[in-house]
Amino acid sequence: MPHTPSPGILGGGGPENDSLPPRKAWLVLWGYFDESGKFADSDFVCLCGYLADDSWEKFCTDWRIALQRHGLPFLHMSTIDWKNEKVVPVLDEFARIIRTYAVYGFSVAVDAKYYRSMPIEKRKILGAKDPRDFTFHRLLRVIRDRLHEDHLDDWFSMIFDYEEGFSVECLKSMIKLRKDLPFIKALVRHIGFADDDIFHPLQAADMFAYAYKRSLQGNAPLYWNTLTQPATEQSPGPPCYTLEYDPVLLESDCAELKRRQDAQAK
Repeated sequence: MPHTPSPGILGGGGPENDSLPPRKAWLVLWGYFDESGKFADSDFVCLCGYLADDSWEKFCTDWRIALQRHGLPFLHMSTIDWKNEKVVPVLDEFARIIRTYAVYGFSVAVDAKYYRSMPIEKRKILGAKDPRDFTFHRLLRVIRDRLHEDHLDDWFSMIFDYEEGFSVECLKSMIKLRKDLPFIKALVRHIGFADDDIFHPLQAADMFAYAYKRSLQGNAPLYWNTLTQPATEQSPGPPCYTLEYDPVLLESDCAELKRRQDAQAK
């Protein structure tokens, strides 16, 4: 992975701030994200990714070695032969590499077909007319809340797969959300796009997005358990925060937001 200058130091304090966890007090966070399902026409979409600090460097070394060991130029879920009994178990090895180095995993899934069918008034209450903007908004809110809980109230970098349609959609959403929502402008100060053939963290995000979507469809790949099993002393791993907006949750969120709006108007 090409070396990228650090975006800055997160944590809101120096070593004299004893209230912050020692390791995370100086955490530099870079997030790599990918989607499963196209926002424009898919019935169901997921936006997933991982955040880590300078451990991405070691991650890339181990990932590259694993690719070479198995004779793979890169790892893309869309090109996997799921009927090949020799290839599929190899994915578990890559899942363990992710567990070793990622600090956080985040994923939001949205029933885009149902969202698009909702009356425009309800979609406005939810904060976005388009399911793409809604998904980005909810993902960033989950990330913000978790970083706040860990006393990491500062900005981080987001890198997405460089793919013509998806890249344009990402940028449109982020420009709009940064304009409309101050917390997103403060949270995301750098947005980038990279070739997932050589940027290995994007391949990890692809694994996450693909497996999460299949898990919601009741057909999770074997490596999903490795990615998401709780961390133990023998098998450390990142906490993975997943949120599925099915029709029930979309309607309940809409009703709660409407109730709050009506209460404030009184």
